[in-house]
Amino acid sequence: MADRYLFLIIEGAWENPSPESFAEEMAKHEAFMAAVVATGGKVLSGEALQGLETGYSVVPSREGQPAMYSDGPLSDPAADFLSGYYLIEVDTPAIARDLAALCPTGGSIEVRPVWNMEM
Repeated sequence: MADRYLFLIIEGAWENPSPESFAEEMAKHEAFMAAVVATGGKVLSGEALQGLETGYSVVPSREGQPAMYSDGPLSDPAADFLSGYYLIEVDTPAIARDLAALCPTGGSIEVRPVWNMEM
């Protein structure tokens, strides 16, 4: 049975890329997705996230206290942050590790196994 892994792409802010630069980056992501499929795995989803300035955080209401809302930016804009993700399904942790090394980023990839919550 295959397991699911969440690849969190952690990197610095993107500058406004030229159309050529953007196309080059997208080609790297297409090659990564093809590498996942070549292992017999699946890319279940993946998205790029908008910049820090567009986000906000919510602390849900607890013990009768109202929810708290905070507008972005959520972290230091000079620091690396979560810029996107892939959710993949592969047969072994070793395959996930090898694929993480191929995932395009200017920073790092945090790999998190996904709990199987099916009953």
